[in-house]
Amino acid sequence: MGKRGPKPGTGGRKKKIIDWDKAAKLAEILCPHTEIAYVLGVHYDTLNNACKRELGITFSEFMDKNRGTGKVKLRQKLNREAQAGNTAVMIFLAKNWLGMSDRQQVEHSGRMSWSELKETAEDE
Repeated sequence: MGKRGPKPGTGGRKKKIIDWDKAAKLAEILCPHTEIAYVLGVHYDTLNNACKRELGITFSEFMDKNRGTGKVKLRQKLNREAQAGNTAVMIFLAKNWLGMSDRQQVEHSGRMSWSELKETAEDE
């Protein structure tokens, strides 16, 4: 009696075709890996396996490379906006990159009685 079934290596599902350009663009705009897999219509494990097989790197390495590109583009755009005088961007960068803040400090010297405190509050 002969063997049944397909020849070794010929069975199973067809390999999914991954649009790596689309995946790279999604990673550049900082989409998480689960969203990229969803948009491409595959499971994350399938995406990771295909990346290893077709690109020779893990999907995590692929994401790091393309996210880095996206972050550099965003940083350049923010810098251009600030240089052009966009006040909102300038404030954002000052707070986030330079550590500046809007906090106000109030110092108290001495003690104040309840009646003085009440008078001060009524004056305002």
